[in-house]
Amino acid sequence: MPVGNDAADRKLEETRRPRERIEAQSKEQVNHPAHYGGEDNPYECIKVMEAWDAVATYFFCQWSAVKYLPRAGKKDANDPTTDLQKASWYSNRAAEVYDRLPPHVKDWLSVRPF
Repeated sequence: MPVGNDAADRKLEETRRPRERIEAQSKEQVNHPAHYGGEDNPYECIKVMEAWDAVATYFFCQWSAVKYLPRAGKKDANDPTTDLQKASWYSNRAAEVYDRLPPHVKDWLSVRPF
């Protein structure tokens, strides 16, 4: 039941649905965090990286996925979910970046010595 004060109404609503709020915050921390520019910002860090150098972004995403796996559960020992979701996000993003690479770059990546 609204109390007639917008700020109070929002606060009341937040206390009623803590699980949904936590899940929304977790999703925001994984997909397009505000501290990286957010989804609607054309200058979000990952978008700028892809525009500058897709191959470097491909490797960055691979390494970021690797980085988050052993970290899972270190910040919050009771819930490794966020870090596992970040690892998955970066792995999926690497695949998306790879799919957009030109064929000659994919050929080069398949024979690289490292």
